[in-house]
Amino acid sequence: MNILPYIGAAKFPMASAILHGQEMNAKSRNYKPALVRTAIAVVGVAFLFSACAPRVANRGNNPDSETLAQIVPGESNRQDVAEIIGVPSVTSTFDSNEWYYVSQRSESEAWFKPEIKERKVLVIRFDERGTVKDMETMTLADGYQVAPVERITPTAGNEITFFGQIFGNLGRFGKTAPK
Repeated sequence: MNILPYIGAAKFPMASAILHGQEMNAKSRNYKPALVRTAIAVVGVAFLFSACAPRVANRGNNPDSETLAQIVPGESNRQDVAEIIGVPSVTSTFDSNEWYYVSQRSESEAWFKPEIKERKVLVIRFDERGTVKDMETMTLADGYQVAPVERITPTAGNEITFFGQIFGNLGRFGKTAPK
């Protein structure tokens, strides 16, 4: 049963051509190749520009100044600080009376290595009673690079090359161990 006469073959030329075994070409579909090429070019350029936009990553706990104003040195204690800005990112290894809140903002473009744009370390020091003694904020400018030591730890024995490891056991099979 052919339903195209009922719904109108002029509205659906492709369906009409398929049902009647006709081949469709660009002219019969009102195909506009210049418009399609332009649309593809616009979408491609949009993807290129979006790939160049930096990706921003914010990490850590960065309390604002209004929140920090709620912490009063000499009055606030550890429990108050934990309730206001949360538990610290790090506590001091040698002195449990120092809490560190570390935050960092970095940006990366495409496949390049991320670049650190901003780093803040909020240091809160407590006295022996657990009351806030003072607060200090350090930035990226306060930090410094630590150069690792380039020494090599000597090991006992022979230094075996790659091929020495591969072919080192040839000829050792079948021999008995010395007594």
